[in-house]
Amino acid sequence: MRKWIKYFNDRSIKGKVFQGKSSAPEEHARDMGGYHLDETYKNKTDFFETWYLNQNDGRLEVYNQFIQGNLDKKDKILSLASGRSSAELYLTEKGYDITCSDLEELSIHRNAKLLFPEFKFFPLDILRSSLSEKYDAVTALSVLYLFDDYELRIFFENVSVALNPGGGLIIDPGGASDSWITLLIDNFLLKYEACLQRIILFCLNKPCAAVEKHHGFRRSDDEIVTAAKAAGFVLVGTKYDDFISEFRRSPILGALLKRSNLARKVVSVIGRKAPYIRLFMFKRIE
Repeated sequence: MRKWIKYFNDRSIKGKVFQGKSSAPEEHARDMGGYHLDETYKNKTDFFETWYLNQNDGRLEVYNQFIQGNLDKKDKILSLASGRSSAELYLTEKGYDITCSDLEELSIHRNAKLLFPEFKFFPLDILRSSLSEKYDAVTALSVLYLFDDYELRIFFENVSVALNPGGGLIIDPGGASDSWITLLIDNFLLKYEACLQRIILFCLNKPCAAVEKHHGFRRSDDEIVTAAKAAGFVLVGTKYDDFISEFRRSPILGALLKRSNLARKVVSVIGRKAPYIRLFMFKRIE
C-alpha cells in the first residue's frame, strides 16, 4: 500500500498547503465535482444521456456490463457509496433489484426519487454500521482507495455480515494499482508539472499556492485479494479496462493523447500495466 498524494495549485491562497484525506460527505461531493441538479432530472432520457452514457469515458457502462455478467435480476443487491446512482438506476430500469446508499441523503437522491419512483436509497457508512438486513450481493465501485488498512478490514468484515451465505461482492478500488508506473505519474510527472505551472504563473504575476492533497491509497491486486480472503471471501472473477485514464491525468500527456493516434496506441500498450478499472468479483465462503 502507498499513500496517494495529488499535487495542484490554488490561486485563492498563498504558500504551501497540505490537505488531509476527505471524510465528510460534502468533501467527497466536492472531490467528485459537486452533485448539482439540472434540467436532466426532468426526464429519464436526458438523465441517462448526461449522467450515465457520457460519464467518465464509458466507465459506468463497463461497471454495469460486469455486474450483469455476474449477478442475476432476482438478486437483492446493495450498492455502497452510490453517489449520483446513475449506473444503479440504469440497471433498476432493466429489472435489477438494487438499493443504493451513501453517507447521507442529498438533493440529487430526493429528486431521483421523483423521476424514478422505484429508486431505493438510505444513508449508510459501512465503516460504522453492521447491517442486520441480508443481501445476495454488494457492490462498492471506486471507493476502496479511501480506506487505510484498518478501514479496509472493517469494510470487508461488515460487508461479509451483510451478505447471505455464498453472496457476491463486486468492487473496483478506484484507480490503478500501486506500481512503478503510477509511482512515476503521481510523485514525479504530476508533481513537477504542477511546479512548472507555478513558475509560469509567477512569471505572469499570478502567484498561487502549492497544494498537496492526500487523495487516498493505492494497493496492488494481491493486497486487495489478501484483505478480502481474511474476511472470508474468495476471488471468482476479474476484469481490467481503461488503459489510458491514468496518463490523461497529466495535462501534457492528456494534450498529446488528444492530438496523436500514435501516442494513444503506445500509451494503451503501456497502460495495460496500469488499468484504471480493476473489477473484482468475490464470493462469501459458506
